[in-house]
Amino acid sequence: MLDALMYQPASMWLAAAIAGFATYHGFRSLREAYGLPLLVSVATIAFWYLGDVLYNDQDGRYESLFKNGINGDAWFEVAIFLNSLVFAAPRIHRWANRTLLSRSSRVFDLVDGGADHPGLQRMLPTFLALCSTIWLTIIVIALIRLGGDAVHFVFPVFGQKMSPFGRSRVGSGISALLSLGHYLQVLAATGFGLVWALSTNRSQRTMALVGMATTWPYFIFDRTRHGTLMVCLPTVLAYVFVRMRGPHWRKVFVLCVALLITDSWFRIVMEARTAQMSVLDYAFSSQPAETDDRKRPSGGRHEGLNMFEELCWVNKYIRDGSYQVNWGERYFAELVNPVPRALWPGKPLIGMDYAIARGMAQTGKRYSAADGGVNASISTGIVGQGVVNFGRVLGPIAAALIMAGWIAFLARLDLQGELAGRLPLYALGIVSIFNMGRDITLLLLYPLLFGYLFLRLFYDRRQAT
Repeated sequence: MLDALMYQPASMWLAAAIAGFATYHGFRSLREAYGLPLLVSVATIAFWYLGDVLYNDQDGRYESLFKNGINGDAWFEVAIFLNSLVFAAPRIHRWANRTLLSRSSRVFDLVDGGADHPGLQRMLPTFLALCSTIWLTIIVIALIRLGGDAVHFVFPVFGQKMSPFGRSRVGSGISALLSLGHYLQVLAATGFGLVWALSTNRSQRTMALVGMATTWPYFIFDRTRHGTLMVCLPTVLAYVFVRMRGPHWRKVFVLCVALLITDSWFRIVMEARTAQMSVLDYAFSSQPAETDDRKRPSGGRHEGLNMFEELCWVNKYIRDGSYQVNWGERYFAELVNPVPRALWPGKPLIGMDYAIARGMAQTGKRYSAADGGVNASISTGIVGQGVVNFGRVLGPIAAALIMAGWIAFLARLDLQGELAGRLPLYALGIVSIFNMGRDITLLLLYPLLFGYLFLRLFYDRRQAT
């Protein structure tokens, strides 16, 4: 695995050096609230880019696949992103949160002192009530839209997974409301897990456990991995770093066990996707015994961990003229995504132009307007997304500024940790950084943003009066 590093250009070591400095700066700034989100952002870049090289670039495959210095260009863009991020994050935080700078990080205090903190316990019932209200509403919607099949929505173990919020890739009609329902479903499922992990009240933990039992199966038995991580990972991290007390080796052991379980389950998920079967049908069929690594397209390896490769493809296509920098159009498409397509039929599509450049275009009878005319969308990675928007230099800077703004928002949630629901939303936001490594998109951030809006509208005013 480490042999892959010998094939990398000098710009990779420049990016690694900047990442090391950013990590040092993040640790020094933990009490200032922006330090932890900065550390997670740097770790995300390391995973999706350096991790890609270590995991996938065996025997210099990328060097032979991408000629004429494309690898060096890609690493230079990663370096620009990291340098811009470590420069911009503290400055945007201090400007955006200037009225809160006298406070220290509530998350740091919780990790240090544990879940017994009275401020945390006071706000958990409010957050549990919010999640319960959302989930009960979703159940009613599921009964109306699915009828008796709603049992397969709550418990997909009884049959094929079903959802009351299904829609096409492009969407139409009430698809905006259906998307909203799914995002709130993610919020409720994540919230139940966080309340279970953090609450010291037995009745609250029991209610949260019931909520987990009825919301988590939908995501665990899905054939997508980011939903499982989005829902389950905040609970694991909150339990290990806040609820669990004791020596550090015990926390490391629990995290390693969780990592092994996740790795094993995601292998089953990927194989079920390849076999075009539901996860449970695949897990309990004879398929695993009959299929060896040589027959699997991925060779038994995880797929999708290739954001550095996609960054190289972006540079290759821009260089040979088969793809044009769109000068902010893709970011604009992300920004206006909340507008229902029923109100704006010509609303820009997200990333379909790059998917077509990568050979995902549908042709002939396979063409479907509901799918945007592509077989699948392709993630460009957080740095690649900046490059397709604004080019090799301005693009990584733009992506870094957006991430720095997200870091400042999470720091604000941290510094306002005594308010209802802020810390659970913070946990959801920290985990979302990892998924943002594939693309900065509101589609990932909606659960947190809608939860924040709900709290601002219905609970903050009540506390103020």
